[in-house]
Amino acid sequence: KEALGKYDTGLFDEAEKIFGYLSQKNPDNPEVINDYGVCLLMRGRTNEAILRFAKVLDLDIAYKEAVINIRESSKVLFKKDWQDILILKPDIENINERLYLFKENIA
Repeated sequence: KEALGKYDTGLFDEAEKIFGYLSQKNPDNPEVINDYGVCLLMRGRTNEAILRFAKVLDLDIAYKEAVINIRESSKVLFKKDWQDILILKPDIENINERLYLFKENIA
């Protein structure tokens, strides 16, 4: 709650620190990791944010907020949709393997 309060009042630096700590303590919690990514995005750290959103999708490929966030972030970073990037490797059918390649391209 404290992290969300900081985020809601525009204190992204402080919210980022709290969400960073929470994501280390809860590495399998998609909500915390997604919120951490949003804080990074708001601070202009798009690459790092996309990696967090991709981590969420590794945990839960259907996590809607992360899908939206990674799509919008990749449009800013790459000037194209993340789905377009994944389509560049059509020979890989497994979405998690494609997502891995996507993450490797931005790291």
